[in-house]
Amino acid sequence: RFAATQWVEDDAQACDCADKLSAGGRHEAARVQYKRARQLVENRPEYARNFSWLRAARGEARSLCFLQQGHSALPLMRSAGSAHPNNVEVNALFACSAASASQKGELEPLVARNAMIRLLRMDIRSPALLHFVGDAALAMGEDSLALDFYRRALAIDPNRPSPRVSIARLLRRRGELLAARLELVAALAVAPDLGEATLELARINFDAGRFASALEILSRYLLVRPSDDDALKLLAEVLVALDRAQEAATVVDRIKRKRAS
Repeated sequence: RFAATQWVEDDAQACDCADKLSAGGRHEAARVQYKRARQLVENRPEYARNFSWLRAARGEARSLCFLQQGHSALPLMRSAGSAHPNNVEVNALFACSAASASQKGELEPLVARNAMIRLLRMDIRSPALLHFVGDAALAMGEDSLALDFYRRALAIDPNRPSPRVSIARLLRRRGELLAARLELVAALAVAPDLGEATLELARINFDAGRFASALEILSRYLLVRPSDDDALKLLAEVLVALDRAQEAATVVDRIKRKRAS
């Protein structure tokens, strides 16, 4: 494991360290290391065209986006975009940081939207990157754009279940429950143990008034994940809908005890 404050004098080594931290979900520690790597390179002439600088800048921006601080990466991605205007990941991270800045009122939403439209015209081969930007589009209320990114991710990798779950969530919000259910069935056919797909399927059954089916799905889900707060809350709602108020109250008490412990 790497410490967030580990002092590194080589930019490539700092990036390697940051990559490992990022892969382990330690995004704040990764951000520190990517920033260190970037600053090491910035002492050199024409640093923005240096591969290590670009690697570190992208990593730092990505970490900030994961930390819900994407707006802070906007100046960095503007600099990276000036030096590397056709780099797909730079364009994607600029779009995400612009979306974050627009949500905070620091940038016109049209800037982020145009960045996303421009990105869709590029040859993106990474379904994970497409999904990442789709989530940013969804967060800023651009449902149609989000759907375009998720669909593009599926076109590249039809067996990737996570975009289907995101599409299903979006369709459920629109009230298109049957279409959402079909997406989840397809996701679960590929990944039967995918918890987020199972829970979303329970929500769709609940919204459709299929309370018994929702209860059956939740019962199986909670056998594997007994402490899932979202599942327990939905279970309480399902039990109320089934006129089983006493059991619902027991579930609510269970949630309260869990939070108090």
